[in-house]
Amino acid sequence: MSPLKNFLPKLKQLQRRLARKQKFSNNWKKAKVTQLYQRIANTRKHFLHKVSSDISKNHAVVMVEDLQV
Repeated sequence: MSPLKNFLPKLKQLQRRLARKQKFSNNWKKAKVTQLYQRIANTRKHFLHKVSSDISKNHAVVMVEDLQV
């Protein structure tokens, strides 16, 4: 499941709140939307790291091929 799908309801709520704030005000700058985007990015990085480390630990040889289709 995509990390974005897990955070989508919260993201929608925070973006609605942000839309109601005056642009570039102190409260607008302190909005938590950016923090949530960072959390989504960290979740993606963590997932990719887990998958790559699992592949490297459990498989003796990994081959990558670039096909010209």
